Amino acid sequence: MIRDIPLRIRPAIILGAVFALVSALAVGLSPTARAATCTNGYVGLTYDDGPTPGNTQNLLAALQQNGLRATFFDIGQNAQANPSLVTAVKNANMWIGNHSWTHPHLIQLSQAQIQSELSMTQNTLTQITGTAPKLFRPPFGETNATLKSVEASLGLTEIIWDVDSQDWNGASTAQIVQRAGGLTNGQIILMHDWPANTVAAVPQIASMLASRNVCPGMISPTTGRAVAPDGTPTDTQAPSAPANLAASGTTQTSTNLSWTASTDNVAVTGYDILRATGATGGTFTQVGTSTTTSFTSTGLTANTVYRFQVRARDAAGNVSAVSNTAQITTQGGGTGDTQAPTTPSGLAASGTTQTGTSLAWTASTDNVGVTGYDVLQAQGATGGTFTQVGTSTTTSFSVTGLTANTTYRFQVRARDAAGNVSAVSNTAQITTQGGGTSGACSATPTVQTQWATGYVINPLTITNTSTSTINSWTVTFTLPAGHSLSGSWNATVTTSGQNVTVKSVSFNGTLAPGASTGSFGFQVNRPNGDTQMPTAYACTTP
Repeated sequence: MIRDIPLRIRPAIILGAVFALVSALAVGLSPTARAATCTNGYVGLTYDDGPTPGNTQNLLAALQQNGLRATFFDIGQNAQANPSLVTAVKNANMWIGNHSWTHPHLIQLSQAQIQSELSMTQNTLTQITGTAPKLFRPPFGETNATLKSVEASLGLTEIIWDVDSQDWNGASTAQIVQRAGGLTNGQIILMHDWPANTVAAVPQIASMLASRNVCPGMISPTTGRAVAPDGTPTDTQAPSAPANLAASGTTQTSTNLSWTASTDNVAVTGYDILRATGATGGTFTQVGTSTTTSFTSTGLTANTVYRFQVRARDAAGNVSAVSNTAQITTQGGGTGDTQAPTTPSGLAASGTTQTGTSLAWTASTDNVGVTGYDVLQAQGATGGTFTQVGTSTTTSFSVTGLTANTTYRFQVRARDAAGNVSAVSNTAQITTQGGGTSGACSATPTVQTQWATGYVINPLTITNTSTSTINSWTVTFTLPAGHSLSGSWNATVTTSGQNVTVKSVSFNGTLAPGASTGSFGFQVNRPNGDTQMPTAYACTTP
């Protein structure tokens, strides 16, 4: 489905808006808004596609009556036809951004055409409001290097979104409010100027934000995130330093850290764990993060001294001073054993797919005993660095998470209980199967943009790999654990757990031999900092 609906298919439901135009220029806050505090930060409420005669007035009235401010991304030709509505938005103390002149698929246009779409809108909005917009939202969330270059030339900052309200897709008022309830500090929600349900959701969104001590803010042209409105004091106070850092349960390769929680004038959002090798000297580097007051540090070397420190962070990015230093010495690797295992041999790969392969090798020997094997991986037929991707206590290992149609090299080394490590084995080289090819079509994903808690795959290019025309296609892929689909466009999408099935629609299912379509894409929410991407893309032509 399309996230950001063109003018030609907006539903007539606009005409059914039932909100009375009361106090359209009122400036008083509702009791809910007056009671709200901003201790949990700011979020960006955004409304696309306006101004819309008959509905923009209702939306403004609802926002003002509930003490909310928002950013309106206006379409240039709509603004030109309705300058009084643009002025009303400005006078209501809202922010106004550029949303192109005609709402086209900009990435399908030439640079000159893109320049015209953006500059015409920029000039019109500047003439009406007296202020040049600083923010730009690309229609459909589609962007590329050419578009970004034009944006930069006009002094515009590109703004996507973290949460899609789905109001363009017929979402109910309750569903819009529920999705807005997932916003956290700095995040932005996509809504639209024209649906009646979106207007009806405003009072409930105001109440929900107030109950969570979250406030609607402006979108920073510098960071592209929601921040306190101009003139509102921002959070510059760092959390207190964590205290009483201590280590316990130290083994040859790990230790458990715990500390006393920091405090903050707003809220502590997490802790950075720092580590240095040796009792003195060296540099403390970050080796992990935690949202609790404990952390297990792994991958340590036996019979080695380490020092640890912890620092706290808040939602505004303020960082505390470091905690006290906790020093540990990992357990020794056995008594007097300094002999390394023999080198593993006969490493070979089999059963290679688009995303994985199976490794097997001949066992090493040791004067005491082999305790396990490290599996190392490098990308490409030459060069690159071998990094550890797993361990095994047997002479086999299944590698997962590989990229389709890509060459990888693998090596294995053995370890014993004393921490002695063998030389690496011979190198096994594989090339994964092509990008989702199955039957007569293939699916190739492109990561358009990503941030800490989400990303956009756009386009997911479907190519007819056969010698005859196909009239429909179906793509399947798997989302990583904890990831969830938050929006998609130009296809019929169903999910079952982490498995996603995408079916073509009328205008993009027919492909001549060798032809491709890049009209489908999707957006995903993910846990903060999780950098995994979907896998197992496969395309069929049912």
